[in-house]
Amino acid sequence: MYNTVAKKGNAGYTLLEMLATVFIIAIVAGIGTFMYFKSIERMRTTEATTALNTAVLSQHRYRLKYEQFTTDWLKLDALPVGLKNPDSVNNLLTADHTTYYPRGGAQSSNPPPGYAFKFETGVNGRWFAVASRVGFGDYSYSLVRPFNDIVTYCVPTDMSDESSVDICTDYMGVETAAELLPDPRTNAADTGFFYEDKEGNN
Repeated sequence: MYNTVAKKGNAGYTLLEMLATVFIIAIVAGIGTFMYFKSIERMRTTEATTALNTAVLSQHRYRLKYEQFTTDWLKLDALPVGLKNPDSVNNLLTADHTTYYPRGGAQSSNPPPGYAFKFETGVNGRWFAVASRVGFGDYSYSLVRPFNDIVTYCVPTDMSDESSVDICTDYMGVETAAELLPDPRTNAADTGFFYEDKEGNN
């Protein structure tokens, strides 16, 4: 007859083995969660870059017609879809129409995660379209598109913010923070569109 009694050594897992398994699962889950949120942020930067490019082209068409740029989103011919609906404008635009929040929350102190789009002038009157990261989360940076350049710069708000620096180095295709290009809004180099505005900018 065969011995049907289970051997004592095969009764189950030890506490140490279970703890090791839980620890490994936690590490894998943590890495997976980090990579997931990073991929989401990369998709956001891609969408924001497209929006900035569209806005800059619209600004150039506006200047051809009126001989100046504008900070008012509602004056552009390529309005974002949300701004074409008057009922949603108050949630998407600040009262002066200068800052656009695609995900809403323009009148809130804590808008949903996303970007706030606006037009800015830097040193010597150069113009830029800027998408600043807003909302809760681990990121704080801006995407800056000069009006006369095809390059969009990723500028961390705080160079000690590793998450934002990581996104910007990835976006700019460099390995380290030291290789990031300086913020063109404060850089004296000839980037951005310069012109003499005789009648104001809006």
